[in-house]
Amino acid sequence: MKGFAMPASAQMQSESYKIQSDALSANGDIITSAGYKLNFTTGEIATGKGTGTNYNIHAGYQRMQPGTITLSAPSDVIFSAGLGGVTGGQREDTILWTVTTDAAGGYELYVKASTNPALQCASGGCSVGGDTIANYTEASAGVPDYTWSIATTAAEFGFTPEGADVFSKYLDNGLACNTDSGETSSRCWYGFTTSNEKVTSSGTPNHPTGTATTVRLRVESGTAHITPGGSYQATITATAIAL
Repeated sequence: MKGFAMPASAQMQSESYKIQSDALSANGDIITSAGYKLNFTTGEIATGKGTGTNYNIHAGYQRMQPGTITLSAPSDVIFSAGLGGVTGGQREDTILWTVTTDAAGGYELYVKASTNPALQCASGGCSVGGDTIANYTEASAGVPDYTWSIATTAAEFGFTPEGADVFSKYLDNGLACNTDSGETSSRCWYGFTTSNEKVTSSGTPNHPTGTATTVRLRVESGTAHITPGGSYQATITATAIAL
């Protein structure tokens, strides 16, 4: 019986880093003169491109392929019905972003508002530059609320992300958020700020299909709060980063 020794390779990584491409090179050196400085590496043996019916191999010292990332551009969201300015009421809608990346380290998706508060009077009977609807306030600052709740004397606007790659802060155990691995629809509410807030995260590439994230928006005016009539507008920016 004959045995064969086969070389093995793997991607080097730890909790704090991941090396996308590596090479076992023969040697390297630095050559300098009055007009140039050259850092060079002598590549591995058996280099080149090998192909077959079911494979392509780029062997040896190769130039790394930089990761690419795309983010979809959804349409504007318009709440389907008006909000009772005197009687109070609640409205909800969703916006969807899809991130597609071939980056070895995956991606992160962030959202932020352009103003504080996010939802401000744009036109109509309300005062432009004066009337606003407050950002949602969590019971414990920095931790999403499992159940949406505002005071009857308040009017607030908030969000919750939903999808396959939702950031751990927005996961739940059926009772509370920022714990366990559950992803329950219409739970874990948070308020927008003008700083980037991470809503989804993945450590692996998802090209070519991509991954969709739904951001559920909700606005409510309490029964003991008077919200001046008019059109209110929020500009929310989503940013996707390849890792």
